[in-house]
Amino acid sequence: MIIDLWLMLPGGQSPCRVRALGKAAVIALAGVGSLTAFTSTVSAQPQIYTLGVVVTDRVDSAVLPAHMRSQHPVLVRHLDRDVRSAIAAVGRLHTRRLPPLPEGEHSDPAAQSVDFIVRVALNKAHKVYTNEILYSTRGGLSEDAVLRAQDGGSPREVISLPSLTAEVEVRLVDPHRDHILWSATRENTIVVPHDKRLFIYNAWKYPGSSDPGVVGAFLADILRLQQTSRWVDRALGVSDRWFISRPGDDLQAIRDLLRELALSFGTDIDDNLPLEGRIQAMVTGAESEVEILLNIGEQHGLVPRLRLDLWPPRHAQRKVGQIEVVSVDSTTAVARLRKLDRKLKNSGEDLHGYRVISRKRTSGR
Repeated sequence: MIIDLWLMLPGGQSPCRVRALGKAAVIALAGVGSLTAFTSTVSAQPQIYTLGVVVTDRVDSAVLPAHMRSQHPVLVRHLDRDVRSAIAAVGRLHTRRLPPLPEGEHSDPAAQSVDFIVRVALNKAHKVYTNEILYSTRGGLSEDAVLRAQDGGSPREVISLPSLTAEVEVRLVDPHRDHILWSATRENTIVVPHDKRLFIYNAWKYPGSSDPGVVGAFLADILRLQQTSRWVDRALGVSDRWFISRPGDDLQAIRDLLRELALSFGTDIDDNLPLEGRIQAMVTGAESEVEILLNIGEQHGLVPRLRLDLWPPRHAQRKVGQIEVVSVDSTTAVARLRKLDRKLKNSGEDLHGYRVISRKRTSGR
């Protein structure tokens, strides 16, 4: 915090203002008749970036079960909302929804209205099957498997469990320089809740062994998955039983899975955004060491030991030095000078108003 001290001088002279840095300011005046101090805080203006969010759907809906295909557009809208919620939760960023670019176009006029763009691609939101081996000592085997084991057959059974897999790719882009600041792809697969008593025997190994009602209700979707996915085809081909999940469970599980992936990107996006502030004051502290007060603090992403490059107040082509953060509070910070251009150092120029910039908020952590 910057403290402004107004000194009431004797003889009707105009008050004199002395700028100091919090508790580091110790002012000793000799021969001054009276001293009256009024404090005022020089507030740090939060640096608010506006991020445009673009969600592109790359999922081939033809490979989805009918109930997932019909709800897929809703899922994409929820993903857009979840990504923007994750960014907004950081507390220092605004978001704006941008439409995907039409096929064949590369430049987006709307991009000029935002500081950065978050490009989200939904690569997968599929239903699949994953296999698990049940051994006779564990229980849970079907009656047929138990009989096979008692007759000297295999003491195990392979079951296929209904699962959902999702993959989301995110890129943080500076549209003004056509530069990718950060990118990541995250994927996850989960087993959908299912009734352990509801299954179909492998239709190729044990034809006619399953309940006709279950076969009529679920087999068509399973066979469609088998035909469109090699992964599913291999899993189902070697298993003995195919377990069933209900449509409502599928939709809720994929929704939860995508929400979890979207929320995981919020902090990473914030960490990889540039951070910019200004020098508010320079104060000589203990042992004649110069302390630099910045107009940004913890709420803007500043942390101790973070190093920021020093730039002139107006736009320039090169940096002139580097500082390192020593301590932070919510809206201000104290730093020390690590490097300074020789000409600037020799001239003794006041650095008040100089810009301090870090390419990432995570630098120096």
